[in-house]
Amino acid sequence: MPIYVSAPNKTEFMVNLVELMVEYNGTLPGSNIPNAVVGDGAFWTLAVGMLAMGLATDPAQVLKYLKKPVGPLIGMLCQFVIMPCLAMIFLSAASIGTYEALVIMLYGCAPGGGISNIIIYYMGGDLDLSIAMTMLSCVLALGLTPAWLQVVPLMVDSKEEITIPFEEIGTTLAAVIVPALIGSFINWLGQRYNFRKIVKIANIFLAGAASLTVIAIVIIGIYKYYLTAIITVSQLVYATFLPFFGFGIASLLSFSVIKLLGKCGKDFKFDTLQHMTIGVETAVQNGRMVNAITLVLYSAKEKLYENSSTFFFPIIAISFQIVFGFVLIAFLRIPFFRNKIARKEEKDFGMKNIAFTEN
Repeated sequence: MPIYVSAPNKTEFMVNLVELMVEYNGTLPGSNIPNAVVGDGAFWTLAVGMLAMGLATDPAQVLKYLKKPVGPLIGMLCQFVIMPCLAMIFLSAASIGTYEALVIMLYGCAPGGGISNIIIYYMGGDLDLSIAMTMLSCVLALGLTPAWLQVVPLMVDSKEEITIPFEEIGTTLAAVIVPALIGSFINWLGQRYNFRKIVKIANIFLAGAASLTVIAIVIIGIYKYYLTAIITVSQLVYATFLPFFGFGIASLLSFSVIKLLGKCGKDFKFDTLQHMTIGVETAVQNGRMVNAITLVLYSAKEKLYENSSTFFFPIIAISFQIVFGFVLIAFLRIPFFRNKIARKEEKDFGMKNIAFTEN
């Protein structure tokens, strides 16, 4: 896999591409795999995954979070202020080209996606809070994500105009919200008409299928596109550390805000896993939306250089999101840490896995 210290210019890229075509006799590995396997496959996997998450979601609890949105508002502050600012700091510190800057900034100000919900589901976090945050961030993203992208030309001293494909943003976000709502409604029906066991079985099956399919699509995407992708050290560093930085900052901010509210006489109760849920939802961005936008902007043949500069980064980012998820889930499944969290909840609240309340 070619990894550049800094992105090559257009001429250097075309020379390298010609050399690759000669080396592989005109047919690059993976070129026989249809683009739809990665693009459409990711879309439908996202939809199925969110349906599975909805099946494990209590609509009443989600509504409760939205009515008293302390947790979601902390998450939105992290999602649309802190994460974009981290992206801007990185763009200022590293040597980044215009198209790399676009995709990095887009990733930094993207809303939460399906992978965050899946990670929270398997780590035993507060899925109701996660879904509430995802829905709210998807609505806000329609205005805030395009607004943040206007910063990109200023950060890289470029006069290139960035066109925002609102239709693609809306379609991708609908793939998150609509299946989650449908799944949540089915879960409500299951509780009301006593077929909860069937809902639970469907939830386990669909969640597992979506998780495995995401991993498979990432592997296929890497195989199909890695030879023609412009991958820089800066992209790898950013994709590697952003989930961990975002998680740490958001979790700490959540803990601090709840403590501060307590000092002010507002008794909002959050357990450790709820703080971590806000951290995960902030840290794991909607890579599918980033991919969809860049693909629309630079899918034309005459924009091969631009496409190669942007298309592969979401695959890298999603790969490290999955690594982050595995690390966090493995950490929380270690009996010592799990029991320590449970003991802290019992000490603070007098019970385990307490739901969000305001007294």
